[in-house]
Amino acid sequence: MALSWLMMVLLVLAVFRVTHLIVYDTITERFRNFFLKEVEEEGEVFYEPREGPIIRHVGSLLSCHWCTGMWVSVFFTAGYFLFPAWFNAVIVIFAVAGAAAVLHSVVVRYLF
Repeated sequence: MALSWLMMVLLVLAVFRVTHLIVYDTITERFRNFFLKEVEEEGEVFYEPREGPIIRHVGSLLSCHWCTGMWVSVFFTAGYFLFPAWFNAVIVIFAVAGAAAVLHSVVVRYLF
């Protein structure tokens, strides 16, 4: 099964949206806080992984959007090739949400 340019763009947008959902969005904050702790230095808040062998590794993953994005892309790409009937719908849903997020950022930046 070949990967078309359209599907590549949809995968990129879907991975962007899910990565942002996991690393930054409020709805997943409770999940992240299980693996990360807030540290305040000079008035700025940072997140560091909590202690524990597995918790520290998951916390490191969740505090790095590049790392999380890599694993999300592996998940979506493997899902697309292994279970295309199911993953196509999931990819399109998250891609539309990702495109809407990008469009919102552009509109807010340049129109308001």
